[in-house]
Amino acid sequence: MNKKIIQKQDQLKQNVFPIDQNFNSKQNRNSILKAQQLIQECVLKSRNLQQKRYKRYNSNNIQNEPDDMKKQAVQYQISLQQIQQDHDESIKDRFRSLSQQKI
Repeated sequence: MNKKIIQKQDQLKQNVFPIDQNFNSKQNRNSILKAQQLIQECVLKSRNLQQKRYKRYNSNNIQNEPDDMKKQAVQYQISLQQIQQDHDESIKDRFRSLSQQKI
């Protein structure tokens, strides 16, 4: 995998989702904003790679696209899916813990 993708995934696991007891705290909002920024970065990068592949295919009329660009696009899509899953799971866990506290 690409080193940047691995670094972003590690960054997500370490820094982005530290949700504490107060759900409306500034730290929680910042962690959610960081996650949204990382998701947007991955979306933009995958779109840019897809546009480059499309332009190259149309301009050169090449049937076989470069393997590197295909691999990068797939890696960005996979990392985007993982980021979204991690974000969804952290929010679900937080709501579960909040609902248990109220009971």
